[in-house]
Amino acid sequence: MSQLYGSHAIAARLARTPTGTPSRRRWRETPRARGTKRRTQAYNLVKAGLLEKPLEFGFVMGAPNAQECTLRQLGHLLSMLEPGDTWTSVGVGKFEMPLAYAAIAHGGHVRVGLEDTNKLPNGEIATNYELVEHVVEMAKAMGREIATPAEAREILQMDPGHIDRINAQLDPSVDLSSLVSNMAPYEGLEAIPGSLEMTPTPGHPDYPSA
Repeated sequence: MSQLYGSHAIAARLARTPTGTPSRRRWRETPRARGTKRRTQAYNLVKAGLLEKPLEFGFVMGAPNAQECTLRQLGHLLSMLEPGDTWTSVGVGKFEMPLAYAAIAHGGHVRVGLEDTNKLPNGEIATNYELVEHVVEMAKAMGREIATPAEAREILQMDPGHIDRINAQLDPSVDLSSLVSNMAPYEGLEAIPGSLEMTPTPGHPDYPSA
């Protein structure tokens, strides 16, 4: 089966302004300039010239007073995808993991994180690390390998020449621990300045031996 990439929740909203206004142009041009790709949450903006095909869809399901999280509804959404489109499960609350399993089984991708649920399938309070770990284990058990960052960019058909555009804007003076609630998984690792990557320090199992 195809590789699986995951993401955390970052939503972009578009003000209801006329086509051609500065806010609309910024919404359209910003991803191109930064080398990123927008995820379409519930609507198609291709006709307005704000998105280019192929599209990446985030199927938000199970939220109160929103579309139901069922295989019937998922099948309906999948039936409307066009060749080249990709999609990601965004299950809300108790639906996060069931929808993630369905996405893994049907060739989709998974968004997972504390914005959507704070509990593991067994009901225990979760950390982001534990939620991601669970999805990785399930994906591997179902025959899906986890995509590397480079492979995820290829799946999304993003320009590899833009790979360092975000890294260049990182502030190396910001302590990584101030952005992470649980540093336990990162013990023995050291942040590489100006990068999102970490390197093992002496004593870590992955530290190169002499």
